[in-house]
Amino acid sequence: MPTVAFTVDLDPTPAYYAIHGLQWNGGADPIFQSGLKRLIDLLKEEGIPATLFVTGGTLGPAEWALLRDAAAAGCELADHSFSHDYRLSLRPQEDIVTDLKRNSFALRENTGTAPRGFRAPGYNTSPAMLAALREMGYRYDSSLFPSPFYHSAKQMLIWLKRLMGKRSVSFVGSFRDAFGPQEPFTPGTAVHTAGTEPGLVELPITTLFPPVGLPLIGTALITFPAPLVHLMVSQALKRDFAVIEMHAIDFAETADGIELRPLSDRQPDLAHGIDRKLKRIRRTIQRFKERGFTFETLGAIADRHA
Repeated sequence: MPTVAFTVDLDPTPAYYAIHGLQWNGGADPIFQSGLKRLIDLLKEEGIPATLFVTGGTLGPAEWALLRDAAAAGCELADHSFSHDYRLSLRPQEDIVTDLKRNSFALRENTGTAPRGFRAPGYNTSPAMLAALREMGYRYDSSLFPSPFYHSAKQMLIWLKRLMGKRSVSFVGSFRDAFGPQEPFTPGTAVHTAGTEPGLVELPITTLFPPVGLPLIGTALITFPAPLVHLMVSQALKRDFAVIEMHAIDFAETADGIELRPLSDRQPDLAHGIDRKLKRIRRTIQRFKERGFTFETLGAIADRHA
């Protein structure tokens, strides 16, 4: 039976300020206060689980309460680093382990759940990071983003910001990752993990139409022309395994808080209202259901590749 994972990176609003070279001066985080609530409501209505990648360093009691609600609804809470440092992959292994331990502790203390998987901020990984994940005993990583289209667009935007005098904290770690495998594999071997001993498994984010690699992510589903979105999903439905990658901001709109206004002309998804966003997300979910896909968490999928 074909399987799909609905995954969501819970990047906080300050992370987007940092990407665009803006100064965050504190305040409420509408991405959590509004976006995460809508996400949880949608998952309950659709009756599907999701894997939520959590950055614990910025969360308060209200946000942790929402995450406990998500866990109670069947979601998996995974590690997205404590600091959401886009250059975490460049640090020594011991520094990465320290960050992961802080986030793991925060998740256990506030939700009673220990993370089993990880996605790197900015999708940037490294041998030191993979070694840190193994040291932590994590079951899977889902940072690989095999998309020349995405990596090239990201690098171009970084250069454009520099020309405008804005220095983004984002960076492109390695273009080799843009040409990585599409199916689950054991890092270091690039082979399917079925039949091997349990260990760290890589679960790549789904991209389509190689070698271009159009990404099956929220920004594409929301902002691309409807015929292209339909074609992308149709292509994904031909596979036996897919990972949809969303962000909490995909469930927010500029009207949710003044903190999002400085991002309105910088984040393409914020150019669209919540009605369009939810309609396109729901339609994508429905098409996978209609094709007979089972929605599972990444942790459950990783366990089957033991």
